[in-house]
Amino acid sequence: MLGAVIYGISESGSPFETRNKKFDAQRISDLSNISYAIESYYQKSNKLPKDLKEVTEDSTYSYVSKNTKDPETKADYQYTAGASSDYQLCADFSTDNTKVSDEPRLGQVYDYSYTDKKWQHPKGNYCFKLNANSALVPPAPINGESTKQNTPNDVSELTKRSRDAYRLSDLANLQQAINVTYQEATSTASVLCMGGVAKEGCTGRSLDTSSNNRSAAGTGWIKVNLQAQKAVGVPILPVDPVNSGIYHYTYCSDGGSKWEIDAALESSQQSPKVVSDGGNDNAVYEVGSDLTIIGAGGICTY
Repeated sequence: MLGAVIYGISESGSPFETRNKKFDAQRISDLSNISYAIESYYQKSNKLPKDLKEVTEDSTYSYVSKNTKDPETKADYQYTAGASSDYQLCADFSTDNTKVSDEPRLGQVYDYSYTDKKWQHPKGNYCFKLNANSALVPPAPINGESTKQNTPNDVSELTKRSRDAYRLSDLANLQQAINVTYQEATSTASVLCMGGVAKEGCTGRSLDTSSNNRSAAGTGWIKVNLQAQKAVGVPILPVDPVNSGIYHYTYCSDGGSKWEIDAALESSQQSPKVVSDGGNDNAVYEVGSDLTIIGAGGICTY
């Protein structure tokens, strides 16, 4: 029995470590939502908000109003508006997520990493250097590493990269939230498919126009009640930045333990990820516990 306990701790980490990772996952989710609101505000107003209160008091961005404070200390996240469209978001992190696996699995709920590396952070206070106009400014160096990169002059490509950055961040956040919800459920029988086990009950697209489509309570385009747990906040489901017949998010589950979310990428920088994501469709980027659930054309295969 003692050996089993030691093995369990070595595989999943101590309860204290798991708790710290859980808080950091929430911090990243909060900052991602805040970043989206700030950048949406900038696109609307052609200026940065002077503080987070200016964003949260605008009803257009009210979904971030409950996520501007640290989940553990309840202190405000730090926001600083810089020159032009540059800004910073800072938080105090309990762990270092710069060395975790690039492919989080269902059993690695709190070993989170983000595909575009935008939200990697060391332990301690850390500030993300962001840009509301392009979302392409690289993060500050971590552990002395260089962040030098080539930035194209093609405005169209910059715009596409910006939208792809949102897509990759959205899918990473949703993957984290679904994994946590699945692991923490007392019964996993219908966690991934609140609408039933039929195909039409376990699928959804961000493109759908129903008024309830962005609900995170399991009735939106994702059929998982992401409001049932508080570890990773998803107050409202994201939608694709373009949300067209080609560019939209697709969700599917078999009603058991298998689920998948797909998104189409459009930039020359990020498009190669659709081939290396481990899925069965080289036209879209795929995340989930089983990347064969959605076939070509966004049709459920089970």
